[in-house]
Amino acid sequence: SDLFPSHDTERIDRQITRIENDASLQGNIIRHGKLIEDPEKGVMFVESTDVAPILNYPHTHEDNLEGCATMYEAPHRLSDGTVPDDMYELVFDPFYNDEADDQTSLFHFWVWKTVNPYTTAWEDLPVFEWAGRPNDLNTAYENLFRATKLYNCKAQGEIAGGCKGVLDYARTLS
Repeated sequence: SDLFPSHDTERIDRQITRIENDASLQGNIIRHGKLIEDPEKGVMFVESTDVAPILNYPHTHEDNLEGCATMYEAPHRLSDGTVPDDMYELVFDPFYNDEADDQTSLFHFWVWKTVNPYTTAWEDLPVFEWAGRPNDLNTAYENLFRATKLYNCKAQGEIAGGCKGVLDYARTLS
């Protein structure tokens, strides 16, 4: 049997067309991709089929753990194109040793939209996340700091373990 009854296909087609054409819905669709940094345009989220979220835990050695950015909502921009201060916060849970025998720990961070005077949609909910265990730990650090630029936010992390690595990396940026 079909997943959808045949008498519903017209309604389903209308809904698909609405989602594809209604700009207000476009920012609310879960998208997977990468964060890239362009010297002229700054940090951008680019959808990509080359990456996939890690949905199974514990994961296996066959799983692709390189990392994936997931955007639930693009940053809110003011009329001048800037993202307001203090509208978002990033929290992270890192790992420290990328050469550890135990590869189950992931580097994971979330960007949360805070209660703010600009929009009441999706307050106190995650709007972006990145998870992975890339071969080079600097890849995770780069993504973390790119996300802080994209969402104009500060980062707060677990003080033990991997936070030292994040701080050491941040020192190389200044």
